[in-house]
Amino acid sequence: MNTNASVFYGENQFSLCEIPIPQVKEDGILIQVNAAGICGSDLHIRTEKPPFPVVLGHEVTGTVTAIGSKANEAMYISGGPLKEGDRLSLYPTVTCGRCRSCLEFGNGAYSVCDKPFGYGDWFPYQGSGDYPRLEGVPAITGGFAQYMYLYPGTYLWKVPEDMPDERAVILDPLAVAVRTVELAQRCPGVLENCLDETKTALVIGDGAIGTLVAFYLRLLGVGQIVVVGGREERMKTCKELSHADLLLNYRTQSIEERCELLYERTHGMGADVVFQCVGTGQAFREGLQLLRRLGTLVECGNAMKPSPVTFDPFEDLCAKHATLVGMTVNTPHAFHKAFTLLKDRGKGLERLFTHSCGLDGLAETMDRSSDSSYMKGIVYPGGGMRA
Repeated sequence: MNTNASVFYGENQFSLCEIPIPQVKEDGILIQVNAAGICGSDLHIRTEKPPFPVVLGHEVTGTVTAIGSKANEAMYISGGPLKEGDRLSLYPTVTCGRCRSCLEFGNGAYSVCDKPFGYGDWFPYQGSGDYPRLEGVPAITGGFAQYMYLYPGTYLWKVPEDMPDERAVILDPLAVAVRTVELAQRCPGVLENCLDETKTALVIGDGAIGTLVAFYLRLLGVGQIVVVGGREERMKTCKELSHADLLLNYRTQSIEERCELLYERTHGMGADVVFQCVGTGQAFREGLQLLRRLGTLVECGNAMKPSPVTFDPFEDLCAKHATLVGMTVNTPHAFHKAFTLLKDRGKGLERLFTHSCGLDGLAETMDRSSDSSYMKGIVYPGGGMRA
């Protein structure tokens, strides 16, 4: 039996192919992919050349079509056990749990394990374990396919009946937002505390991650939320989902004008915390400029490609007693918090999806990511244009 998949060959080349569906082992699960989100990382790596053809897509929700007799014991399942017909969302990395890094930092930490396996990418195949070795033939380990195979050690969340696929597939980007905010949190009473009802948070970026960061900050009760963006339609959606207090537009307002408006709201101090969610060095540079003394800047936008900037250790760090944190390591715990938010407070987040397609329209939809109206794309491998 075969399945259709959009196979990535590199440098913006995708081809709709038929791929064999493997026999489900006793510790494995086969799912029919209901929806897969197009991550910003997918948009970045599509210009690269993978070492072999691969099926991308790591933001996935699907329905169990076959399950091994020992799969419920071999996976980490919240809300389980699972059976055929159940829907699920997943954590896209499987760690070995045995290397020095896993033993030190804990099983499941993304980008920490020395021998990881990851869905929807090609880096995982360096790892050990019962995972596919690609020898010119892509495997269904990504969400841009009609079916996807899940391996032992995967963290899974059983999706309730009243949660639509369009919300369930937001688990991954919301978990990124949750983890990004976590990195700025401090214990009560700490001098460098930057997140409470009295603080001002600045979010740089009006895309999906920036919007979800602002959304989560509002749920936490942060005093003021200011968002910097540049696309009017995205900024409108961000405002409606997060109830941000102030929107600043870098296309129509100079950095001096944005500083002045921010200082008006913060008694001339600047932002207590900056969440930088744009993949440019200039955005990071401006985040440092808008950060107040004793403030915290969390950088999650520049996680893919080098973006060198001028940095003065005295003025940008020591003089401000600033805390600068880079974000690439995520955890199943952040995903669990995000899933709880989706169940209890996530209604309406489906509006993040502005563009949709089937497998045959994936490349075209990615090409539209620079459109003024684009915030996030969703792929329906079975066909359909529901977003």
